Amino acid sequence: MRMVLAFHMARYSYKLVFLLSLLLWGYSGSRAVAQQIAFQSYGKAEGLTNSWFSCLHQDRSGYVFACTEHGLYVYDGRRFFNFGPKQGLPDGGIASGLTFDTRGRLIVRYPHSIFVSTAPIGPHTPPTALTFEAAISRVGPIPSDSAGGIVSWNGGAVFAGQGSLYRVRTDTSSGRPLVEFADGFLRQSGVPLQDPSPLAARDSTLWVVRSDESICGFGTTSARCFGPAEGLPSDSWVALLLTKDGHVLARSASRLADIDPRTGHVDVSLLPDQGGRYANYPQSLLLALTPSGRLLTQSSTGLMIRGPTGWKTLTTENGLPQVPILTLMFDRQGDLWLAVLGRGLMRALGYGMWENLDHHDGLADDVLWQIARQPNGPLWVASDGGIDAIGGPPGVTLAHRHYDKAAFSIALDAFGHLWRSVGSAAVACITLTTGQISTYPLPQVSQILHGSKARLWFITEKGVYIVDSAPAPTAPQPIAGLSGSVTTAVVAPDDSLWVLRGQDLLHRHADGSIVSIPLHWQQADFEPLTLTAGPAGVVWVAGAGGGLYRLQLDSDRIVSSTRFQPPDVISNSIVSLLVDSRGWLWAGTDNGVSVFNGRRWASATTADGLIWDDLDQGGLLEDSDGSMWIATSHGLSHLLDPMQLFMKESLKPVITSVTVGETAFREQAVPYTRDAFFIQFGVLNFRAGSIVRFRYRLDGVDKGWADTASGYARYPSVPPGHHRFELVAYDPLAHQVSAPVSVLLRIRKPWWLWWPLLALYLLAGAGSAYCVLRLRVRLLVQQRQALKREVELRTAEIREAQATDSLTTLLTRGEIQSRLVRTLAQADRTSQVAIGLLDIDHFKGINDRYGHLAGDEILKEMGRRLKLALKPGEYAGRYGGEEILIVIEAEQVPEVNRIHLLNIATCGEPFDVDGEVIKVTCSIGMAHEHARDEWKSLVGRADKALYQAKAEGRDRIIVSVRDAMI
Repeated sequence: MRMVLAFHMARYSYKLVFLLSLLLWGYSGSRAVAQQIAFQSYGKAEGLTNSWFSCLHQDRSGYVFACTEHGLYVYDGRRFFNFGPKQGLPDGGIASGLTFDTRGRLIVRYPHSIFVSTAPIGPHTPPTALTFEAAISRVGPIPSDSAGGIVSWNGGAVFAGQGSLYRVRTDTSSGRPLVEFADGFLRQSGVPLQDPSPLAARDSTLWVVRSDESICGFGTTSARCFGPAEGLPSDSWVALLLTKDGHVLARSASRLADIDPRTGHVDVSLLPDQGGRYANYPQSLLLALTPSGRLLTQSSTGLMIRGPTGWKTLTTENGLPQVPILTLMFDRQGDLWLAVLGRGLMRALGYGMWENLDHHDGLADDVLWQIARQPNGPLWVASDGGIDAIGGPPGVTLAHRHYDKAAFSIALDAFGHLWRSVGSAAVACITLTTGQISTYPLPQVSQILHGSKARLWFITEKGVYIVDSAPAPTAPQPIAGLSGSVTTAVVAPDDSLWVLRGQDLLHRHADGSIVSIPLHWQQADFEPLTLTAGPAGVVWVAGAGGGLYRLQLDSDRIVSSTRFQPPDVISNSIVSLLVDSRGWLWAGTDNGVSVFNGRRWASATTADGLIWDDLDQGGLLEDSDGSMWIATSHGLSHLLDPMQLFMKESLKPVITSVTVGETAFREQAVPYTRDAFFIQFGVLNFRAGSIVRFRYRLDGVDKGWADTASGYARYPSVPPGHHRFELVAYDPLAHQVSAPVSVLLRIRKPWWLWWPLLALYLLAGAGSAYCVLRLRVRLLVQQRQALKREVELRTAEIREAQATDSLTTLLTRGEIQSRLVRTLAQADRTSQVAIGLLDIDHFKGINDRYGHLAGDEILKEMGRRLKLALKPGEYAGRYGGEEILIVIEAEQVPEVNRIHLLNIATCGEPFDVDGEVIKVTCSIGMAHEHARDEWKSLVGRADKALYQAKAEGRDRIIVSVRDAMI
């Protein structure tokens, strides 16, 4: 979004999006600030038809699995797929838990049943091709427990129910999974498990909660329990978590216990913000570790994260839903997934990368403009609602943290003064420690720039002003040579000033000299709006519609100009540019932010965690720690680590399912069918999921690559044979292209193409051919005669076509030449021959003025007129481009008058071409036959006469000199 002040009208561009941004707390040089959480929601539109969840998991391939009251779902980055009877699982039913064995096979817990997939998901086994088999129970009926989970342990899995512990073995000699008891130590102690009991396992050690509310861990040879005697108070412990340092964390409705099994130390603390929200859902309480190792759990108002200074809460004020969170997980990219009661799944966007602020977090307004960092102090933000200070370390003295009235331009000088634009006719200097405000008249200000020599530059509608920073502020002074309306400016690293004024680039050197550099753009209507300067004489210019230009200058002379457009930069409408301390170029657009690190481009939008896609003029700032602040028309974003924009993991496309009609295809050969083939695919990079597109092709069917964002391909039918379906994913914003993945479709030949039938066809065909041959012999002579007549007719037509010029319909040059030769060679001829060589005067001018098509129309009409005027014994042909050879054979010596009449018939009347009346004149050279004349000599004399007619002024008939003398 750009503001045009007086000379640029203010305009706001708004877009409708659902996404906000995820909360983190703390940033370099700032205090904790409440922020909005950005979520992408998944529900019925994505194929997720149930909203009660008991587990979330991601397998080693990258698929996300969800346990619901309607069975098990899997997500491929495009849609959710519900497992059911076709895969060997119940039709619906409560899937209460999921885990994986050492081979990656799925182990799913249902009421009274355990199901294990026969194979792990892999390149040749997509999720929809999985098949499950029920485990054989050696313990009688498997306990029904809709709240009971299941965890991996000792190569298989373990689960609890009705006070007992059960083991799932998947490595049996029979190949069928088994369920057996695994609670020998419990029986020895005589204390059953808490029902239900949370479980936590690592390696061969399993931790459980017993009915006496003690927490026990046991391995293959030993067991150890913690209860009141060991410092663990009695409580209903509903969640267990094993940390990387070997500690066991447990939580109840109100307490957190930290157990160190090595030392026996137990630390118990009260959890804050624990009301009664989970009184009906105690088994949904859980513990998790964030990618940075912080502890995360639910609170009565949302979530809590334990940091170095204590617990930080995320509540409805941050955008969390006001309903219980049933389960959660962090995926491989570090994104947080929440299963929310009645709301489906939600994935937090930009976790660990972005902080976002808007009016909910204390900003006076969401429409933001320029931002500035006070050294060792807060961040100052100008908006339509005034100026706000964000963060800042303790001990920084500020008279006020908010100043009213809309502000567009702000800057801080070296003496702690905050300069701001005021309306359209003044600028104000605020002493932050005292709140004193000094106001100076100044034309409308669009920018306030900070130079490296404690100077501030004011870019106004009537020129550039400057002020040298001092303990006592002074009025800005105009700079000679930089008056008039200025579009934008930037201070270069060498403290020189680059100014954009219309279509001119001005360079004010540090010594005060000014050089004007004219600009020329590839796009004529390009409107430059913003610029920035980098090292080594590089200036970047951008604006509306024309893209982005990189100008390389040497001694104030442009030596090269490089243009960047989408898909490199995300949009052609660019409102803000910045070169940071890394030398990276940042471009703020109306569709997100793009960055160029000198080698490749990357972009970020709301899908990545940016608070809004519409950036504001001058709304880019690099902080002292290298992070980036981005002002938009809907709030402020803070990109914590810009390097992460270029560290996106490789795209991982997957082929989720192949179905033939209603049958799943599992790479085995299938009979030929006229049913449609339906191929579904996705990408297991969820952050880029909404941006990624696909290219695919089916060998032997598609002539080239097809492009789609939908995630599926449909083929109405596939011919017999082997066909490889290839799939490539690409991210147009990150400029990433994946390695191809493929699946081989093998289609058997239909029964009518089997070789025994083909042999039978051959024999039957041979017999039929013999009979047909006998019948055809009778007709052969008749057909031969008919064919001969047809050939003669077609040959005559072909000869006629070859002898006729396609444009004029006169004879071709070769044909008229042949006829003239034959006529002259006739020994018994009594007739006389004369020729006229006609040429259209100024035909090139006609083509140049009216076009070659008009010239063609004139030639075509001339041919028509001439053919109508010819008598028997006369014929004409196109001899050259606009030259026509006329041959007259008569009993008497042909006179010039006959040629004159043909000229009048041909060129006497104007030509009407598409409404244009074109007057055409012709010049003719005429020659009469002499004894022993050949065609060359005859045509040669006519050609010389034609040149004479041209030389004497055109539009005339000239008889050959030799003929005229006779």
